[in-house]
Amino acid sequence: MNYLYHIVPSNMKGNYLMPLNELKKVYPKIYKEEVKKYERRKHLLKERIKPFNCLWNDVLFLVSVSPKKLKKALKEAGKKEFTKTKWFKINPKQLEKVKTIIYLSKAILYLYKSNKISEKNDLKQFRKFDPRKLNQYNYIPKETKKYYKEEIENGRKPLLFSFIPHILYKGNINVKKIKMVKW
Repeated sequence: MNYLYHIVPSNMKGNYLMPLNELKKVYPKIYKEEVKKYERRKHLLKERIKPFNCLWNDVLFLVSVSPKKLKKALKEAGKKEFTKTKWFKINPKQLEKVKTIIYLSKAILYLYKSNKISEKNDLKQFRKFDPRKLNQYNYIPKETKKYYKEEIENGRKPLLFSFIPHILYKGNINVKKIKMVKW
């Protein structure tokens, strides 16, 4: 079975993973810490997820690529030091299909020379979610590996999920009984 993964927030409270906009209402202090991830790409917080007719920060972002694969790709790109990171290992059958969609993040175009990210969010970039077909999204694209290498060689911290298909979930996920893994 293929699983979905989400990094366990270091400041996690409660038993639910929740989108940023929900977090802002429930735990405003934690929201202020978590939203810092978007410093280099604040424009995404205003981006709409068209199939759900909601904002980027109204959904949870998951991947079907295992943390071990991600770590291996980063090592191959030249990353030498890693902080201990915990990940939720989520059974995709736990998610409501109508609240879940695949986002082919090849739509995220990394503009190497300007070091900016441009988002092309059109309906062609989304696929229906089918847990039985997750294995087709369980890979690290060559663009990601190239991006990792370039960022590391230039002394920058790469965005971990660039070009990797995302599984978007419009809702909260109860993580009380979910297994955690480390990388």
